[in-house]
Amino acid sequence: MNRGGIEAVIAGLEGHRESAGVQEEGCRALANLAVGGEEYRKRMMKREGIEAVIAGLGKHRRSEGVQMEGCRVLGDLAVGGEESLKRIMDGKGIEAVIAGLEGHPTSAGVQMEGCRVLGNLAEGVEGSLKRIMDGRGIVAVIAGLEGHRTSEGVQEQGCRALGNLVKGSEKCCERMMDRGGIEAVIAGLKFYRGSTGVQEEGCRALGFVAVGGAMCWKRVINRGGMEVVIAGLEEHRRSAG
Repeated sequence: MNRGGIEAVIAGLEGHRESAGVQEEGCRALANLAVGGEEYRKRMMKREGIEAVIAGLGKHRRSEGVQMEGCRVLGDLAVGGEESLKRIMDGKGIEAVIAGLEGHPTSAGVQMEGCRVLGNLAEGVEGSLKRIMDGRGIVAVIAGLEGHRTSEGVQEQGCRALGNLVKGSEKCCERMMDRGGIEAVIAGLKFYRGSTGVQEEGCRALGFVAVGGAMCWKRVINRGGMEVVIAGLEEHRRSAG
């Protein structure tokens, strides 16, 4: 894209806030560009692209397309370093993403992209865990796993998000356990035994849960988690993940 292309797209998002169509297509364009490298992500941040996307998510909560493409942009920008992560948090991006997950429970696309954003934020910025947990993020992710058992993308990104959320946090482990998250992860591992991505992220999530306290460890064992993990290891013996 030429030097003014990103700026033009963001200007369109800001100037046509009322149009769900403009917001969806603008976010789709930014998402496609964000994967192009650090230069593109920096230009988006400089022109307040993160803020424009979050504003669109808030304005068009009922639009599945806006929610999916907006979350896709934030998911790509959330791997761009500490500044982009902080900008997403400061702009209430966590709350916007969780609202999208809750508002579109039947959309596999929204669920997958929303879980990806939360997973990236939980892994990369201080203070995100509490914000996500206080904002019902863990509950939303688990609901997505339960509601989209046949979506490989939702299962992989949901397990990844839970793994990053419970890592090193006993409180998050307990919240996940109380909401049936352990059972949801195990069910995904059973259903997608042939998926390297689901197996890797699901086993990783259970591994963090197992060190989150005696109650969490016992739940994993009692629900057959150990057997599922072993079965996955046997199925993917050649995988380096």
